[in-house]
Amino acid sequence: MPPIYVWHKLPETLSPDEVRQHATRAMAAGTAAGYRVNIAPELFDEATYTEAKAARNGLTPQPQAGIPTPGSTAPTPRRRS
Repeated sequence: MPPIYVWHKLPETLSPDEVRQHATRAMAAGTAAGYRVNIAPELFDEATYTEAKAARNGLTPQPQAGIPTPGSTAPTPRRRS
């Protein structure tokens, strides 16, 4: 029987800052793909989130209003039928 779910584990050699950056980039990618993403407050890095969003949009990172707060669910974009 195949696994019901899949998870990924970061190398144990990463620093806490690197772990936050990876988790925050994964959150930004999931949000951009239309998923609702919930992240633990200790894993959220606002600067990394802003950079990841700007990189996806081809923009220079700028401070943004409406960045999800740690522990909250990011807004889900509405899909057109």
